[in-house]
Amino acid sequence: MKVIIISAIAFTAIAIGIDLYTWQQVATNSTNDLDTWIQWSAYIRFIRTMLFTCIIIPYLQTGKLSKDQILMITAMVIATVADFYLILQNRLIMGIGIFAIMQLILLYRHFQGFHWGVFHHKFYLYLTIGLFAFAIILLYFLYTPLHQKGLFWPVTGYGFLLILSVLAAAYSKSTGVLSNKQATFAFLGMILFLICDITVGLGAVWSNQPAGYFVRALTGIAYTPALIFLSLSAIKSSERKQPRS
Repeated sequence: MKVIIISAIAFTAIAIGIDLYTWQQVATNSTNDLDTWIQWSAYIRFIRTMLFTCIIIPYLQTGKLSKDQILMITAMVIATVADFYLILQNRLIMGIGIFAIMQLILLYRHFQGFHWGVFHHKFYLYLTIGLFAFAIILLYFLYTPLHQKGLFWPVTGYGFLLILSVLAAAYSKSTGVLSNKQATFAFLGMILFLICDITVGLGAVWSNQPAGYFVRALTGIAYTPALIFLSLSAIKSSERKQPRS
């Protein structure tokens, strides 16, 4: 696993460096070989995702795969397909749709064992209200640019699903569907996934503006750790929490 993490961080650092370079080129109205650099960044970012998928599968196969591990492997494979369309093909709607499938799988993985009693803990209640309020406010301010690009409803639908997926990961710590350590990794991974997708959305809104290139450079800062934490959450743990009533 250390090799996976180090390699992914290295690829991400290179991609971020290239993206910051392209941002600087656009910001200074210098476009020397800009398309070439953008293409290389896309290849490197896709390799980063594919690396996790190709290595996490045999890594988890130390014994009979559990249902939980099968779900995570499936989610990683779907993330790779989504990144193919999103990063290499630049087909945003297709990428969003495939990532929505990934979120449905993660939602199912983390939502098992849910009961309304989790809201007796004020943290989960405040987190739920806070995330939905944040999403509504963000969509309100981005309505016009997203609507102009025909992205408002796809982004709204995916955003709603993503918020549910983040919350489900948080609830898994209380419901006992994952061990304490696994649930912590899953929640951290989903929070970072949310941050990553916000940068993707802002990059799409600002498109070829200098700000768009800058935000795009920040995406990997959240996405790579998100993949790392989600992968770690699939590693079997002997510790198991009992669901709280």
